[in-house]
Amino acid sequence: MLDAGTYNVKIAENSHYGMGDNDIDFNYSVGEKALCNTAVTGAEITNVLDDVTEGFKSEGYTALSRSD
Repeated sequence: MLDAGTYNVKIAENSHYGMGDNDIDFNYSVGEKALCNTAVTGAEITNVLDDVTEGFKSEGYTALSRSD
């Protein structure tokens, strides 16, 4: 979900923005609050990583929280 306003978007080849030949920097304007997935693609908004937690637990990994 995006609130109305102008957002500066930077897309970089790596974590050092401005050092890649193909880095992109542009402004994206939103006229009114918008649900991006629904408004653009019609797709339902879901968490695509919900299914990985159980897989990691079955491999013996321990889930950590911020307090850990």
